[in-house]
Amino acid sequence: MNEDKKVFEKFTNLYSLSKTLRFELRPMGKTLENMKSKIGYGKNNDGFDTFLADQNIEDAYQILKSVFDRLHENFITESLESTEAKRIDFTSYFEIKEELLKTNRRENREEFDRYDKMLADEERELRRAIAKIYAVAGEKFKNRAGKEKSKDILKESGYKVLTEAGILKYIQNNIVEIVGWELKTPNGFLVDEEKLKKALEDMNKFFTYFSGFNQNRENYYSADDKATSVSNRIIGDNLPKFVDNIFSFEKNRDNYLGAFNFLKS
Repeated sequence: MNEDKKVFEKFTNLYSLSKTLRFELRPMGKTLENMKSKIGYGKNNDGFDTFLADQNIEDAYQILKSVFDRLHENFITESLESTEAKRIDFTSYFEIKEELLKTNRRENREEFDRYDKMLADEERELRRAIAKIYAVAGEKFKNRAGKEKSKDILKESGYKVLTEAGILKYIQNNIVEIVGWELKTPNGFLVDEEKLKKALEDMNKFFTYFSGFNQNRENYYSADDKATSVSNRIIGDNLPKFVDNIFSFEKNRDNYLGAFNFLKS
């Protein structure tokens, strides 16, 4: 018998064992009260009311998500079309880029690297300049939101006015205008006044549900060279192409004019 045990010793205690414990966590005290008042927990023994409450919150989220996306879109557009945005000076970027293109990397590596670093520094400053214009747009948006009981409806500044709980009140106060945008949810349903009012009611105590969404949208306004930031799309993607096209046109101006005159005649 002892010999048999020795044979199997090498095959025991080698792997961890997972077991499912059949226990139930029941909410009690204040937790139970909150769950009953906020998500309808326990009204039916089968928990169906709780499921419906969760579904209502998810439906409200999808409706309001489309509204928030349009608010962010409008906010960014207004910011980029503002007087402050038009004051941003791109002259230094243009001049540094021109010198960089003139410098042969193989023949003068040190000079090329110097201009390359200067260009990166200038890009960083331009991203910061773009990020600053959101402060002005935020103040204008805040003023449009107005006050309630002598207090600002929106408390934050800059783009953060779109990610605070007070934005729900702003939507409620401007519901007719927002419905006129004829927005659609991700599954294609039109956001009408009835749906939007219900969404605001259902989401009133659950704004933290938007925490992840709001964090994602805040990346739009970053001054860092993130792929999702507006400033990086402008400075890191669009500006180099725009400037390269200018230099390409200047380099081939005579050829373009010759072709134009030939076709014109």
